[in-house]
Amino acid sequence: MSDDFRRLVSDAKALGFEYRGQKSNGGHLQFFHAETGTRYTTASTPGSFYSWHNAVRDMEKISGVRLFRRKTHHYSFKKVPHLELRKSESEKKNADVVDGLVARADVIRGEFRRLAALSNRNSAQKARRLVEEFNGISRQLAARHRAIDPIY
Repeated sequence: MSDDFRRLVSDAKALGFEYRGQKSNGGHLQFFHAETGTRYTTASTPGSFYSWHNAVRDMEKISGVRLFRRKTHHYSFKKVPHLELRKSESEKKNADVVDGLVARADVIRGEFRRLAALSNRNSAQKARRLVEEFNGISRQLAARHRAIDPIY
């Protein structure tokens, strides 16, 4: 008796089937389910690896009971260490620089709006300098992959 055959018979017994033997020497295996009165026949030499798995599945459908299956044939993923999501010192410094540049850009934007409300020559010159400074900050932030809204 092979191990697969023993497993098939033990699974059948767990499902309430009784092994009744083979039809002829080396023929089909016969099982009988007493509760439903159903006779189930399967090949004794399966044509594929899944034949007896499918036979057990058919017997589960007949009996209405489901067997526990270990997932031994499934790929088991290797455990990997968790991701390190803490920022390094250089990332912290870069984030501080970006935050400072964004804060300065917001201050310049507010000053520009205040100067835009005034209409004189002096405020126009200051506004031009603010726009140049804002564009410089915008370029620095773009180099650090950060975009900001325009000054206007």
